[in-house]
Amino acid sequence: MAEQFLKLIIEKNPFLEAILITDKEGIEIYTAYKTDSHPIKENQNGLIFTTAFDQTNDHITKLNQGKAKSLTLFYDNYIVYQEMWGKVILTIFSAPDGNLGKIYEIAKDLNGKCKDLSSMIDQVR
Repeated sequence: MAEQFLKLIIEKNPFLEAILITDKEGIEIYTAYKTDSHPIKENQNGLIFTTAFDQTNDHITKLNQGKAKSLTLFYDNYIVYQEMWGKVILTIFSAPDGNLGKIYEIAKDLNGKCKDLSSMIDQVR
């Protein structure tokens, strides 16, 4: 049901390519892609970006600024937005001309709907 909700968000926002909600190790909790054989899914880009975000956060803490709450990356092919929710990481892939304000709005809405996920993961472990 959650995947259907994410897929609906992608359908309503044609600039979106994928929405992934994973734990910090990149294990998928909920994911949706624009197409079933999307290159992001096929190349496991979500796992790679999740791992990179977590590792970057570990290194950033050495600057005594705390952990990054979110990260926006701009590439030729995608905008990648990531947000840390405790032990959960949201990753949104968008077309390079995507609406960044709308991406932030979607992330905020999803955070509100998924705010208990991190504590649920703690209980499972």
